[in-house]
This record gives sequence, C-alpha cells and structure tokens, in this order.
Amino acid sequence: MRNIKNNKKYMNLALTVMLATVLALLVVVVYFTKIEMLVADSFEYNQSVISLKEKLTEENIDSTKILYNFDGRQDFLLVNFKEKGYAIFCRTTAEPLQINLNESSVFREKTGTFIYSGPGNYFLKNGEEFIVLGTVLFLI
Repeated sequence: MRNIKNNKKYMNLALTVMLATVLALLVVVVYFTKIEMLVADSFEYNQSVISLKEKLTEENIDSTKILYNFDGRQDFLLVNFKEKGYAIFCRTTAEPLQINLNESSVFREKTGTFIYSGPGNYFLKNGEEFIVLGTVLFLI
C-alpha cells in the first residue's frame, strides 16, 4: 500500500515537472518570436530612415509645417516631399517619428493649426474645436 502512495506521489511530481517544462518552453518560444518581430520592425524602420536620408535634400522637399501637440507646444516638424511622401520629426531631438514615403500627408493641402498626436492621429484646430483629419484605431 505504501508503494502505491509513493508511486502516486512520484507520478504527480513527474507530471508537475513535465508541465512546468512545457510551459517554460512555450514562454521561450513566445519570447524569441517577439524578439524576431522586434528585429524585423527595427530593420524596416532602419530601411525607412535610410530612404528618408536619401530624400532629405533641398530639391526633394516641397514644404514644411509646424505641428502642435494638444498642449499648444510646437513639438513637431512635418516635411512634405515633392513627388510623394512625408516625414514627421520631433523638433527638439530631430528624431523621425513617422515616415511614409508612399502617401501624401493629410496636412498637405490644408492650412491652419495642426495637431499631431502620434501616427494616424491628426487634427486641425478651429477655434476651440478639433477637427479629425485622420485617426487609426488599433484593436488588440
């Protein structure tokens, strides 16, 4: 009888160890998958920055505009390229925050006070109201 209890005890322990091992392997696989995705995103971003540097010449720039944040600070600079594409930079660090070399900016043909609240979130300030020029909803 005692052998049977000890065997059940060892079986439960062995099962727990096996489940913990499987769980640990799943965590490792998910972790490395996320790293791989981050590396791919980083590579794509770096390629965009390289293309942006090639385009940032005086003859390729069509116009520039100051973009505000919701606090009213002039934090961003929009650069519209002649043929197509645009880039948005942080004015204090000159870091490119958004690069799109395939489409025109939603601000391109408009005048007024422009609010930038991150990629896909563009507003035009008209008095005390904000007109939505474009928003992107990310569903998780």
